[in-house]
Amino acid sequence: MDADMALMDPFSAPPADSGLRQTNFSAGDPGNFMLHLPFTRLLARQGGTAELTVSKDGLATSRVTVALETGTVSVGNVFMVSASARPATISGECGNAIDARSTIVGTASLRAGIYASLATNAMTEVPLSSGRYAFGDVDPGVYTVTCSGEGLEDASANVVSNGDATPSSCQTILLPPTVTGNTVTTVMTWDPSPPTARDLDFHVQFVANDPTEGNNGNCHVYYANMGCGMAQLDRDNVRGGQHGGETLTMTDVYETIYTVYVHCYSCYYEDLALEDSGMTVKTFTADGQISEITLPAPEVSNYEEYPGEPDGRYHGVAYLRLYCIDASVSPPAIHPARAYSMGTPTACETCPCDPPEGLDLTAEAEETGPIVISPGIAHETQIAIGGSSEMFIFEAVPGFWYYIQTWLVTLPDSVLYMYEAEQVAGGSYEAGTLVAYNDDRRDPPDWTQYYGSSFWYQPPYTADGSNRFYIVEVRAYSPSQTGSYYVSVTQA
Repeated sequence: MDADMALMDPFSAPPADSGLRQTNFSAGDPGNFMLHLPFTRLLARQGGTAELTVSKDGLATSRVTVALETGTVSVGNVFMVSASARPATISGECGNAIDARSTIVGTASLRAGIYASLATNAMTEVPLSSGRYAFGDVDPGVYTVTCSGEGLEDASANVVSNGDATPSSCQTILLPPTVTGNTVTTVMTWDPSPPTARDLDFHVQFVANDPTEGNNGNCHVYYANMGCGMAQLDRDNVRGGQHGGETLTMTDVYETIYTVYVHCYSCYYEDLALEDSGMTVKTFTADGQISEITLPAPEVSNYEEYPGEPDGRYHGVAYLRLYCIDASVSPPAIHPARAYSMGTPTACETCPCDPPEGLDLTAEAEETGPIVISPGIAHETQIAIGGSSEMFIFEAVPGFWYYIQTWLVTLPDSVLYMYEAEQVAGGSYEAGTLVAYNDDRRDPPDWTQYYGSSFWYQPPYTADGSNRFYIVEVRAYSPSQTGSYYVSVTQA
């Protein structure tokens, strides 16, 4: 954008050829907006940026700096505060992304706006005291705090000054150590909880092919297996985005392809959506920060299994494949591979890998219908294709409680879903609305479900008093997992 355009009033009707755009899209929906900008392909190639100004009566204006890309750019959640709020103190912590026990020695700087560019002059800069910063008497609004420390990469986060409603401690900002050699460090952060989900989990999957290493074969690093094949989960945050995030470090990477994804562990139980979490993932190599990946915009296909417009509530899409790492080059190359999925995302076999559109179900369901099972009888079966699933259908009497469970024999890990069965043309049934879900969690009354998944469910009454049909899906947790298991339905 040229100088004349930059000086124009964005709230007046812009000339057709000015390059400025104005939208009131949020007037008729719950706060979403889409803005079409000209020449974004050209500006993206030139490292261009756009500044979005978001305003609403009674609220302080928020400004967002956006790095332009070709196609659609999602800026995440834009926060606004009361325009009548009094100035307040903004305080928080700068932490080491890998070593939670160390204390950062350095500075913190404050800039106006969301994702403010470090190329702009800071409003103020303060030294850290025991790793903490404090900016006093800050006018109401949304700001960017940047933490700096010796031997560490700079890191930034958005903070607010909102009078008496200002958080006593803002989001912890994680700084990764300066990366050397073929090491890859990637840091995931998300917005504070509430209002967003409390627990997001980082995962990386790859094949380790070094005979000198004990962790050969398929490696899957996450909260339950925090190290494998020179990859390490350094932080596991289960308390909310305000407490920092999670960090994966891959040192001396193998000449293979890594697939990194995120799972919103608490979305189902909190009735929240991954798409609303404000998640951001930054990746660092010896070349510095080489990638920043944000949430893609929600897609209609994400909600095909769970009817209704995106409304900020949980609809079952809890996974997002983020990117792949091509470690056959030095330093390793990062390529976005964003794709929402209902289960464990499909690993990239090549990198770049083209993300599938909409839902990625990791394995095609067979054309045969669900297997009929009877309450009170355990059914023994197996998953023969890695990452695939099996479907079962049973008839339930409304008002009674049912205990649905899987017991794993040789299948290493599973996820259990249950849907309302919907009858389709020809009299067959297919999965409809998701009504229950479990990923190896123990449930009452006996809390003894250690080797599988389980949950209790009470079918609601029907208008005509007839019974209901439900479909149970058992899915292998990882694309590489196969094996045998039992599934049963018990009427209490």
